[in-house]
Amino acid sequence: MLQFCLVTCLLVNAPVPRVPTPTPTPTPLPVSIDAVRSTAPAEGRPLLLELGDARVLCTIERVRAHGDERYTVSGRVPGAPGGTFAIARCRDALHGIVRIGTLGTWELRSADGAPLVTRRVPEQPTECTCGAHLSANGPAAPLLPLAGPGSDPDDGSAIDLLVVFRDAVAAHVGGVNAMIALIDLGAEENNIAWAASGIASEIRVVHMQQYPGPVLGLGDLAGTDDGLYDDVHVLRNAYAADQVVEIVDSNGGVAMGLVELDPEQQSRMFCQVGDGAIPNATFAHEVGHNMGCCHAFGDGGGCPSEGGLLFPFSNGHRFFGTSGAQWRTVMAYSPGTRFLGFSSPTGEHDGVPTGFPPDESSPGADNTATIDTSRVLVATFRSSQLAPCRALDLPPDAPDCNRNGMPDACEIEIGHLLDLDDDGVPDVCECPMDFDGNGMVGFDDLVEFLALYGGTCAHLPGAPCFGDFDEDEFIGFTDLVILLSQWGPCLD
Repeated sequence: MLQFCLVTCLLVNAPVPRVPTPTPTPTPLPVSIDAVRSTAPAEGRPLLLELGDARVLCTIERVRAHGDERYTVSGRVPGAPGGTFAIARCRDALHGIVRIGTLGTWELRSADGAPLVTRRVPEQPTECTCGAHLSANGPAAPLLPLAGPGSDPDDGSAIDLLVVFRDAVAAHVGGVNAMIALIDLGAEENNIAWAASGIASEIRVVHMQQYPGPVLGLGDLAGTDDGLYDDVHVLRNAYAADQVVEIVDSNGGVAMGLVELDPEQQSRMFCQVGDGAIPNATFAHEVGHNMGCCHAFGDGGGCPSEGGLLFPFSNGHRFFGTSGAQWRTVMAYSPGTRFLGFSSPTGEHDGVPTGFPPDESSPGADNTATIDTSRVLVATFRSSQLAPCRALDLPPDAPDCNRNGMPDACEIEIGHLLDLDDDGVPDVCECPMDFDGNGMVGFDDLVEFLALYGGTCAHLPGAPCFGDFDEDEFIGFTDLVILLSQWGPCLD
């Protein structure tokens, strides 16, 4: 604590040098966290953060607007090796992470306009609490064709992400706005790490989606024909997302991982990130796996014992800096203090290279080169030109009347649901007895209903069960009576 107070006092109370001009330029006053909550501050301004009993003066280097009352602010903590901060705001919710090197990591959180809560984040021994870190559950073929070679304008400068989360997980973090802020925060720290490593790309969240039911395993999420949220693949195509990330209620993460430079690897672009693990840079960690990166030698967690994933040198790294502190890159497990950077023989942190080249005894550690190579392929897994739902700019909790995890407006846009009266509400939701969506309850609808007759609703909680009009989890005689009572044109 004494060391922390000395550092923060130096940061806040350091004398400002006099400017040798006739009319000195006044030192700009720092903005406070309260100002950040109300409006986005300007780049270049100092930001004063209160972390428990200490104050830390940060420098704002980037402000990025994401929409109405939604933005991220990030920058450096001067005087602290590896010192970074990032704050994301979405309306009445705020989430932030302050990393002060070996002095620790602090999390800032507020939901529904409640007072800001600050806590020191405990160092996690590993990032995976789910068993094997890299899992494969069979190929997941796309439901829509990919763009052909040469027809995709994506050049690797951005990797597009679809991020999904369950109702219960949103409630756990404080609501949809808090979840949006948390996702924006994870993405911002990923981009800080990529930029600090010299990676010529960034990740871009093209859509967030809330959906019903319990959290599934990674293989269930990635599978296409198991009846467990298969529409995530349609949603991925509708937003042309190169990767899919699910936020789950945990302190760990799991990813499939890129294992070769092959277009078929698009089926492995799925990972799960625990909401409690985002302060430990696990968002960037799991996305890193899907870019071909693996852990440091000896970490395990599903990585090959001889090292590497996409390439033999695709390894994280732990090292001691000139200060005597032990550090670890984003992909490495503890011990060591994690900083936002990837291994590289040419990159440095605390005066020491963050990776090393291959030699006779080791294949090396260079996850920066791994991502810089894989980004060109991964960016082509979905074409930005083939994204019919992006222009709709729908929020994660947009109307979803059939509760299948796809916004109604998006399903109408891609032709999955009909809206013949053009009122923005799918016809099947206005008249659930109209199975074929032609505006009439008739013979064809009766035939489809009878094919379901006698069945139970073996579906995920909260998901639609067509034919169960009385919502008793069984398709039977009462449902038939309801259908026949609506015979004829659907009523508005």
